[in-house]
Amino acid sequence: MTKVYGKYFTVLVLLFISGCETRYGDRCLETVQKISAKNHLIPYVFQTKRHKIFALLDSQQQGGASQKKPMELHVYIEGDGLAWASRFHISLDPTPVEPTGLTLAMADQTAAKKVYLGRPGHYIEDSRLGLYSWTFARFSAETIETYDEIMDQLHQLYPNAHISLFGYSGGALVALLTAAKRYQQGKRDIEKVVTFSGVLDHEAWSEFHDSSPLTFSLNSSTYLKELGHIPQRHYSGLKDIIVPLKVSRAYMRYFQGVPSIQLVQVPDVDHWHGWETFWSKESLTLKSGPCLENTTSGSAETKSTKS
Repeated sequence: MTKVYGKYFTVLVLLFISGCETRYGDRCLETVQKISAKNHLIPYVFQTKRHKIFALLDSQQQGGASQKKPMELHVYIEGDGLAWASRFHISLDPTPVEPTGLTLAMADQTAAKKVYLGRPGHYIEDSRLGLYSWTFARFSAETIETYDEIMDQLHQLYPNAHISLFGYSGGALVALLTAAKRYQQGKRDIEKVVTFSGVLDHEAWSEFHDSSPLTFSLNSSTYLKELGHIPQRHYSGLKDIIVPLKVSRAYMRYFQGVPSIQLVQVPDVDHWHGWETFWSKESLTLKSGPCLENTTSGSAETKSTKS
């Protein structure tokens, strides 16, 4: 893993701006800069065998490795970003225009330490990537191996951490597949997976939109046994037309009667808008909130329980 500190931050920022300007303007970086400055975030680049992944850590987290007490670590994985420039043209730079995964991380009001992870090709160029890396192979075995390796590196940074994965949009499936892979390997270190507008089953998602299948990608349906052991909460915006409730329900039907895997319907939220405000309050319910149980329709009903 490559750490980027102090004077190197300016150099890294200039590189980001240069890369964005040559493609679709520097708007992709402006929001990240503002959020980083406001929340005292430090950019990192995780070096793995397959990819380089841009990340943001709290500047006060540098003492994490020396802490002896157990700690909660919330790892947020960004969505697909600008994978397609238009319906028929692949983007040359998939960096998100609006980093919703990052705004969700900053809206998290829990005491957990936060880590933000981009996706392959986000913010920094990687010569090992091709256009397929953020399109038809966005959930490939190589990509999931990358995030699996990052989890190992995070354990080196925070050896006493209890890791939970949070995924937005396509980042949701990255989170699920990473958790499933680690469980399959006997690494039972992912406490839970939480998603927002999540592509939980890319085959159901492609079918809904009548779009080309993600031929070179892994899917959650291959890891149902492993996923059944991992606590999950999936938030679906009722105004979301990109990843609608129907797509979330297609995944939830695999886990009917499993109370630890929950689908929560969120009114007045679409794919991009409303999540930050919602999560600033809802994040505090992760441990003390209402008990949600699956219904036969694949949705969730709130059951009154005593804390």
